[in-house]
Amino acid sequence: MTKKSTRRSFIKKTGGTLAAATIATPLINFSAKAQSKKVIRGAMALGQFSSIDPHTANDHTGYSVVASMFGSLVRTPPGGSSADPAALEGDLAVNWESNKDLTEWTFNLRENVQWQKGFGEFTADDVAFSVNRIKNPKTGSAWSKRFDNVDVQVVDRYTVKLSTQKPDPLFLTKVFDWQTGNIACKKAVEQMGDKYSTNPVGTGPFELKEYRPGDRVILTPFKDHFRWKNGEVEMTNVDAFEIVLYGDATSRDAAMWGGEAHLMQATSGFKARSALADRAGLNTWKQWPAAPCIVRCNFNISPLDDIRVRKAIAHAINPQDAAKILSQGTSNILPMTAPYTAGEPFGIYGGLNLSEAIYPYDPEKSGRLLAEAGHSKGIDLGNVPCGPWGIWSSVYEVLQQQLAQVKIKFNINVLEAPNFFKAARGGSSPLPIYLASRFPDANYYLDEFLHSKNAPGQNMGAYKNDKFDQLVDSAWTETDPAARVKMLKDAQMIALEEAAGMPFMGLFGMQVASPKVDLGYPGGDPAKTGLARVWNQWHKISERVRWVG
Repeated sequence: MTKKSTRRSFIKKTGGTLAAATIATPLINFSAKAQSKKVIRGAMALGQFSSIDPHTANDHTGYSVVASMFGSLVRTPPGGSSADPAALEGDLAVNWESNKDLTEWTFNLRENVQWQKGFGEFTADDVAFSVNRIKNPKTGSAWSKRFDNVDVQVVDRYTVKLSTQKPDPLFLTKVFDWQTGNIACKKAVEQMGDKYSTNPVGTGPFELKEYRPGDRVILTPFKDHFRWKNGEVEMTNVDAFEIVLYGDATSRDAAMWGGEAHLMQATSGFKARSALADRAGLNTWKQWPAAPCIVRCNFNISPLDDIRVRKAIAHAINPQDAAKILSQGTSNILPMTAPYTAGEPFGIYGGLNLSEAIYPYDPEKSGRLLAEAGHSKGIDLGNVPCGPWGIWSSVYEVLQQQLAQVKIKFNINVLEAPNFFKAARGGSSPLPIYLASRFPDANYYLDEFLHSKNAPGQNMGAYKNDKFDQLVDSAWTETDPAARVKMLKDAQMIALEEAAGMPFMGLFGMQVASPKVDLGYPGGDPAKTGLARVWNQWHKISERVRWVG
């Protein structure tokens, strides 16, 4: 019989190990030489950068580099985020307008914006080039399908028009500072060819000084960054920003507690890490929005193509117990009753609010469904690929133990990020999970993770339902907010009825930061409020960052 996981046993396994490992090397001054300069280090537990190309980066190792180096037409204001596209502000675009049908968007660009490394002035040609580069299958962008029906036209040197075949009320979220929004330098790409992917050139406040695969990326201030040059913001006093790969959580944490590193995000061990941060004089806060985690079954792998088996899995999952175990008495992980929840603190626009789960925890019913499907002795799903991020393994371990209670077994196969993405996106995972925050609108989540066009791809469960696809597609183009929300909710109910995406838990990451670093959030210091509504910006060093140590 499989031993049931409890909050006590989980803390003993994770928090106890964490505390022992980090307290063993408390508050070490790693590098006096490094402290003589104003060098900010962001610490990561991974061992490899997935990519530092603005159009192929697909995890936070790459995002952390790209976010500080590149600009976009519009952007999320530093330190402020919402689910409303109207809250976005101009970045490389001064202003913009759309036609009444929301099928044409004309952007008037900033003049005299310089590319890093002496590649000249940013123009409309760079925007057109970037859109087409993302669309080109040879680029290998995981997000290329967002631009499938987007055409780009250079009107003049500082004006560009993007057109869609149908109305697109969320179009600005395709060209803001995330994934498809990054603008690459046409001249640099054409001149460098394949070498551009490891020598990227942007317009952002920091430029690449050195790339050491498997170790770190060193960025230095780009003195000709337009927001500094035009006096919009005082130039940073930071000498360098480094994203350092420490290979594992213990080494990363020790660097943080000892003062070598100044920023990190934790997604597990919240109680122990909070105590250690207090001891080291560091600040902590939660990041909004949460990263929702749904459990998907691969429709192409038997016996998961049987809805009775999928429902058996749904009834064997206990989100409340999982959240209690994983959160370790904090509010960083909360249970979910819907795939994507509208109510606070989740706040996903177009999400569902369900007071009770569609598939309440009921292991006895789960067992009856398995027997009815001819699996009274249980099921062995074999190997399940898992990403290298610690919280993913922890979630899978809790899920593994819950399913074992109804005789459903699987092995957790932890892979480095590139191999994980290749396996999971290729359709080989019988039970894929995915923890990720997107722009907090249900359209993004439903389209990326459950739409049939993304299988193979991010729809790792190969779910296909024509009515679901139609609702999600229609929601992208619906300009009536009430009608659009109804479409998104109806789509989620269809996915729930087919047990295609079972709600599990939502993760609010913990930011740990040195008081020597002022991230420059105009809305105030999140260390004082305990929460930063900075959609996916924990990794982004903006032009406002200052060293105050």
